[in-house]
Amino acid sequence: MLPLCIVDTNVLVAGLLTQDPHSPTVYLVDAMVEGSLPFLLSPALVSEYKDVLARPKLSKLHKLTAQEQEHFLTELVANSIWREPSPSSYTPPDKGDAHLWSLLESEPKAILVTGDKLLLEQPPKGRLIYTPAEFLDHFRPRLIKRPVIRLPKAHPSDWASAESL
Repeated sequence: MLPLCIVDTNVLVAGLLTQDPHSPTVYLVDAMVEGSLPFLLSPALVSEYKDVLARPKLSKLHKLTAQEQEHFLTELVANSIWREPSPSSYTPPDKGDAHLWSLLESEPKAILVTGDKLLLEQPPKGRLIYTPAEFLDHFRPRLIKRPVIRLPKAHPSDWASAESL
């Protein structure tokens, strides 16, 4: 069985931006979207995902419209395990990551997956924090992954309506 994961925003963004379809970040984001990775979300983490994806410089790179970003986040929320954690008793190395520490504390066996060196170097006592590559090294055999077909982007006006099918 896979452990519950908390996927830091930097991993999500890297998974959307990389051109390497075999990248650990792509693998994790695809698994989140398809629902094969058990992961936790909270209002604060979804808000951070949304704010970061909407940054103009990042929007130019990932090329998702505001509507596509909303659809993507809706898929993530639908596939997640939702938590509304209390503030953590842990003090994170970066106060901006307090929401991640709160999620970790809300689920004793949860694992944080991040590329943030500060968080990797200073985990809460007794908690596991992995890079995306480390996580896959440990858990890929347990992660049943269906292939995700990446289609060329289509404009919403090109999508068929239910009535036309």
